[in-house]
Amino acid sequence: MSKTCRDNSGTGYQSTGEVFVDPEFPPNGTSLGTIEDRKYFEKSDAPWYAPHEFDKNWSVYNDPWPFEIAQGDMGDCWLIAVLMCIAQRKEILEHVLPPRDYNFDCGIVQVRLFIDGEWKVIKIDYHIPQIDGKERFVESNSKEFWAAFIEKAFAKLEGGYAELNGGHTVSWAFECLTGNPCRSIAIKKKYCPDGFWKFLIKNNSSGYLMAAGTHNVETDLEKKKYFENSVLETNHAYSILDVKEQDGNRLILIGNTNSIDYKHEFLPVYNKEVSCKYHLDDKKIESRVFWLKFEEFLLCFGELYVCKYTGILEKQLFSQTIKRTVKQDCQVLRLDTQQRQTFRIEVISEEYTLNDQAHLYLNIHRATANNKCGEVLMSVEDICSGRGGASCVLNPEISFFLSHNLIESITLDPGSYFLVFIPTEHSNNEHTLDWTVESSTTLENVSISFVNFPCTFLVESLQGVIMKYGEREEIEKEENDKEKIVVYIWKDYYYSLALVENNSNSDYVRIKSKLLVSDPDDNGDRYYWNVWCTVPPNTRSIVAHENAYYGSIDNIEEFKVSSWSQLPSDFLGFLSEWYKPYFFTPLSIEPTAES
Repeated sequence: MSKTCRDNSGTGYQSTGEVFVDPEFPPNGTSLGTIEDRKYFEKSDAPWYAPHEFDKNWSVYNDPWPFEIAQGDMGDCWLIAVLMCIAQRKEILEHVLPPRDYNFDCGIVQVRLFIDGEWKVIKIDYHIPQIDGKERFVESNSKEFWAAFIEKAFAKLEGGYAELNGGHTVSWAFECLTGNPCRSIAIKKKYCPDGFWKFLIKNNSSGYLMAAGTHNVETDLEKKKYFENSVLETNHAYSILDVKEQDGNRLILIGNTNSIDYKHEFLPVYNKEVSCKYHLDDKKIESRVFWLKFEEFLLCFGELYVCKYTGILEKQLFSQTIKRTVKQDCQVLRLDTQQRQTFRIEVISEEYTLNDQAHLYLNIHRATANNKCGEVLMSVEDICSGRGGASCVLNPEISFFLSHNLIESITLDPGSYFLVFIPTEHSNNEHTLDWTVESSTTLENVSISFVNFPCTFLVESLQGVIMKYGEREEIEKEENDKEKIVVYIWKDYYYSLALVENNSNSDYVRIKSKLLVSDPDDNGDRYYWNVWCTVPPNTRSIVAHENAYYGSIDNIEEFKVSSWSQLPSDFLGFLSEWYKPYFFTPLSIEPTAES
């Protein structure tokens, strides 16, 4: 072995003849580790080879294909299946494993993985475990070592190769290699096959990365018998490389981490140009990559993994812990950007998942010069609040488990912005919001912080959304009276809100509505009650709301507006503060021009 490179940088070492040996993850048996079901790896003291000892014409990657790599003596199909998925995604490989001259000259390899919410560089040397002159773990037919280097980086990250043996998820591998979220979706019998097929087609056409896992059939004798006559392995991860219809057949191109003898009905997988280039016949390629009928896929596979890859993104992940009463201050996320930039913004909450009355909004406002809530730029509602139901059965992309607000794309000019998360049901429990802010360009010119505001800031934000997107109607109090009552009604798919603006300097406005309230005994029952509320002079207030998912009473259409100059002495308002939604708080009318 050549002399050891004593510096972490490859710069200046190309001419020294030195080769880097990683002291933190040395190329010997200690870095192999021990797998529980066997005491040691066979010939664990075998020396590790530099790539040129396998093939003098080696490369990091040149033109990688999924069928070129194969799983070795390790149960890490969860990783190899993902590597097969990214083999032809050049932009991913160039980001994760940028080729450098010092890869060859100094033996330094730097692998970027997305860990704990940020991209981190895992530095390794280029020595690869071998046994009897062949790669011990992931193998490459073309002597491109990109897969071996990435596998080694994961091994170093986890503390040894043995730690890669099962126990990890495909979702984690996707997220580490792309920085994009990956969802695991159980493939259930109750899914509509046509809807699920459309879902696969949509994901494939969107350029998302997909993989799937077969059933663990130890307790299912019927499936176990089927797998005994199948070339597919149980409890194994496979890549999904394409989805298409051909001659009336629905087909999924499956990538297998091992070679199999599969009787193909649909040929070819790739054109002759590919097989000739790699001096492989169709049978050799199709022992690794093959078309599978959709019907057989539904029978054999129990888990689908969808990585919503939209490009390598810079991102910041952070959590916000909330524990407060209605009258306490709230924390609002403030984003400052120094340049025009496009963002993807997501907030996830577990607190409201089982609360099917809560409706969640994520609003983006421009911040005013005096740090107030300015123009509404965008508002999104939650895409799942634990509702389940037919929409989730037909669209498995929707999670059953998390309330989730997502802004897929918004372009912001230089300036300051508030990101306001609003639940329509208040919670006194301590809970966490998990935020993700992503961009395809660097976030170095972006700062993110939390700012304290009175709880009325949330009300102001929601009122702003209703006034921007709702239908506006003016109600004359009396003939020739310039003071008007203005009503805004905003309806979305699941939820409707009504706001009343009282422009009078002295008169109150009285509104009769129906409100869905909890039983005082807290037994879980909820009822529609007729209630009265008031909007004081020179204020605006949300006065009615309706969860369209529950009940058929149209609160929004039935509420009535009247007014009087003096508040009656026997007027009780709401039955009690217990029933009053916090977002019904009246706010003073301020000039519309920003300060």
